[in-house]
Amino acid sequence: MRLLSIIFLLLLISCSKYTKLDGTYFSTQQDCFIIDDKDGVIENKRDYIEDNLVLKQKNTKLKFRSRSYGLMRRIFKRNISKYTFKILYKTEDSFMVSPKSKLARKYFKNRDSILFKTRYQFADQANYFTKIIYHSSHCFGCCKDLYLELDYSGNLKVTDNGSGKRGCTDSVLNDNYFGKVSYDDLERLKNILKYSQLKTLEWPKERNCFDAPDITLILYQNDKRYYFKENQPCIPIVSWQLTNFLGRLFRYSTLQKIDTTWKYEQ
Repeated sequence: MRLLSIIFLLLLISCSKYTKLDGTYFSTQQDCFIIDDKDGVIENKRDYIEDNLVLKQKNTKLKFRSRSYGLMRRIFKRNISKYTFKILYKTEDSFMVSPKSKLARKYFKNRDSILFKTRYQFADQANYFTKIIYHSSHCFGCCKDLYLELDYSGNLKVTDNGSGKRGCTDSVLNDNYFGKVSYDDLERLKNILKYSQLKTLEWPKERNCFDAPDITLILYQNDKRYYFKENQPCIPIVSWQLTNFLGRLFRYSTLQKIDTTWKYEQ
């Protein structure tokens, strides 16, 4: 009877509900997991981001795999990448995994374990700015050459140099604008910077992306200067929120065209 009770208890535990992981998590080595129900993204600091993955989550295991497109691929499971991780433990704001499948071990350089935390665990109030210069370059298509400079008071300068190519709208321009960023948006930017991991942040050159604008970000904290440059698809996940915010400033609602020609730090 005692044995049956133990078996019943074990079955009850195995069938009980568990709290699923959900959200964006980072490690101190700038690895990242994005877990969104059955969708997933994984990243390490050097290699290309593995996105558009299907996720199967269990209490002690995470299984990411590339999506199956086409009948033959689904039937024969060809060219499907699988990244399997054992969950060693998890709390409300962190979890530790161990790479188990061959691809997972290779992707994370045979590390035994990786501790992931929510972005809130990386908060740093000292990540402020006094000035930001942001540049989005031409690409192989009709991408415009755009510059902006923003200071801590909200003064915003923007220059549109056009696409630089025949057949593109506004191929050659030198349009300059000035505007003021609202207090609320400056507060949003300060909050984004708080979680930017600025002091340890790297935009990895090893990824070698191309065929998109090169993004240049220069951030000043008084005399302290941070410089980052990367082709847009290769920018690490930790910087997505910041670059998306700055990219929207090129079309900010208060911008007014002026006759002055702005010059920017390269």
